Amino acid sequence: MKVVTRLSLMRPMTVYVLLVIVLIGGVTTYLSLPRESFPEIKVPFIIVSTLYVGTSPADMESQVTRKIETELKGVSGVKEIRSSSLDGYSLIEVEFSPDVDLDTALQKVREKVDLAKPELPEDVEDPVVQDFDFSRIPIMIVNLSANFGMARLKEIADDVKDDLEAIPGVNLVEIVGGRDREVQVFVDPRRMVAHGVGFVDVEDAIRREHITVPGGDIDIGALRFLVRTPAEVRDPREIESFVVDDRGGRPVLIRDVATVVYGFEDEATRARVNRASAISLTVEKRTGANIIEVADAVHERLASLEQELPGTLEITVAGDQSDDIRDMVHELQNNIISGLLLVLLILFLTMGWRPAVIVALAIPLSMLLTFIALALFGYTLNMVVLFSMVLVLGMLVDNAIVTVENIYRHRELGDSPFDAALAGASEVAIPITTSTLTTLAAFAPLLFWPGITGEFMKYLPITLIMGLTASLFVALVFNPAQALALFRSDVAIKRVVEPGRLTLAYRALLAWALDHRLIVLGAILAVFVCSIVAYGALQHGVEFFPDTDPRSIYVDMEFPPGTNLEAQNEVVAEIERRMADIPDLKEMVANVGSTGIANDGSSSGGRGSSNVSRVTLNLERYFDRSQSSAITMDEVRRRASGFSGVRITVDKPQDGPPTGKPVSIRVKGDDYALLSRVSEELVPRLQRIPGMLNVDDDFDAGNPEIAVHVDREKAARARTNTREVALAVRDGARG
Repeated sequence: MKVVTRLSLMRPMTVYVLLVIVLIGGVTTYLSLPRESFPEIKVPFIIVSTLYVGTSPADMESQVTRKIETELKGVSGVKEIRSSSLDGYSLIEVEFSPDVDLDTALQKVREKVDLAKPELPEDVEDPVVQDFDFSRIPIMIVNLSANFGMARLKEIADDVKDDLEAIPGVNLVEIVGGRDREVQVFVDPRRMVAHGVGFVDVEDAIRREHITVPGGDIDIGALRFLVRTPAEVRDPREIESFVVDDRGGRPVLIRDVATVVYGFEDEATRARVNRASAISLTVEKRTGANIIEVADAVHERLASLEQELPGTLEITVAGDQSDDIRDMVHELQNNIISGLLLVLLILFLTMGWRPAVIVALAIPLSMLLTFIALALFGYTLNMVVLFSMVLVLGMLVDNAIVTVENIYRHRELGDSPFDAALAGASEVAIPITTSTLTTLAAFAPLLFWPGITGEFMKYLPITLIMGLTASLFVALVFNPAQALALFRSDVAIKRVVEPGRLTLAYRALLAWALDHRLIVLGAILAVFVCSIVAYGALQHGVEFFPDTDPRSIYVDMEFPPGTNLEAQNEVVAEIERRMADIPDLKEMVANVGSTGIANDGSSSGGRGSSNVSRVTLNLERYFDRSQSSAITMDEVRRRASGFSGVRITVDKPQDGPPTGKPVSIRVKGDDYALLSRVSEELVPRLQRIPGMLNVDDDFDAGNPEIAVHVDREKAARARTNTREVALAVRDGARG
């Protein structure tokens, strides 16, 4: 250590050049470091999702989920496979061992799913295979609401989507809600019977006529022409002239048995913002892009669009994650400034302005070195890193204070500036290094924290290690060179001859403690034990993330399976009415038939069960609220009570990594009736446990169903079969 300090003192100009490089490079790096909400982590999960509209959970399990699971069992490195089969939706989660390469695993899962496709029903949608990526969590949700028709609102949403996707840094914008245009053929069963045709005949007629087939190429003279048969419909009215069948030389046209309408797809969900019809757009940024810059660009573009779009259109933004990052960056900057001022003040009062300046400079220098290290390792400024830097800020001056104070003491003793700097830094080099290492050792175990939480939290010890190592470097290299310049021989150093009252009092206390060592050690042990006992007696419990005031409140509704959209809408509308005057309410978003979209991983986005709805209450910023969000949540729970036939839970967004519910109980078995009965018995028992809140089960029995049993003998006499009857039932019911 002495060699390092001696080199810095013998070549002060080199140290000053290095200091300037750190200043310029650190500031440049800080300004260019990408800001993100979540750290870029690899989560060892791969999701396989499959849509099969109109299928019960039991059929999804047997026809889709199990067949894909059978193939996935052969993938190496799989730790566990979990699946959920809902109405028309299959979700399979494949968890891999931490040491498995996820890119390779993703490719293997895709290959296995491709092998399972031939075993799946013909009309099932292709399974979607994707890994879990935090970068796909929306950085904000843009809500468009208006009093005019949803068709026009959907067209505007499409235009806004194109505009936002053109912004540099925006990766994807998805529209949630609204209805797309579609050509609808309404078949009249009586007219079909009169003409002797069925649903399948009409479907086949459309399929064989609405088609374009490439025909290769052909040489004519010196030219080669491409050949194709274009027959795709451009005007819906063309469908009316499609021939369904020929009866005795007279063609049966679609217009004879059906009516063709250019309308809208069936309404699966509804959305409202402040009780007005709305469509939402989720905005995802590119990996590595600066979340603040992207968010600013989106807000700027939305502001210009508001001037161009109809005046009755309202654009609101919810869940803007850049707000949290701005707050943390401002907090870090404020802490740096306040730390500098406090260090300057305290050291100025005790040792004068020269030591105060040297020690105060240790804070920005250590921070800038940390920013450079973060950039070299490819890290971003995310919530965990920023929190870690705020945490380490108070420790950055410890090494500098010890070093500068000891150098100052040697100058008081009459040493030359060079000797004082060398001796002062060398004497404390090993102690401050040991002190730094012990602090790092306390945080080092966090590097080996397993699972998603470990991947998420490892940035805390990494940032602390970088920051404290930087402060040690500053104390042993920069501080001695700075002291050599400021503690010159022509500068008078005040010599302390008589100790002050504080020093005398401390000496007396220390002497008594050394003479009564057993008493002091016993007192320390007693305080330690009493603190643990007192904490246990207070029953505050233990939690991973502190219970903070949420920015949003969720009112989730789960209806009995099969509850249609209109019935759900009545309850949701009543919830909206009751919540309209909740204190500190900034915006209210209602989603009927889904939990809508959120950027905390708690949303369905319209997928999964259709018997769930959600009302999201977005509150004012923390410092603008008239009361705590906890009080507001209690008021929301009170107002959301009293509904029969629907299970309502009031919750808040999840803090930290997606670790799921604090307590989960898994019931396994092959008998669905038994599983349902056991889960129904468990829920009320768990609700009676003190401290339990929002106890529910995810068992989905599916919608009530009507089973059509075909009499094969009668079907044969009618010259049909089970398949044709099933297809006719499907086309008649679903279209």
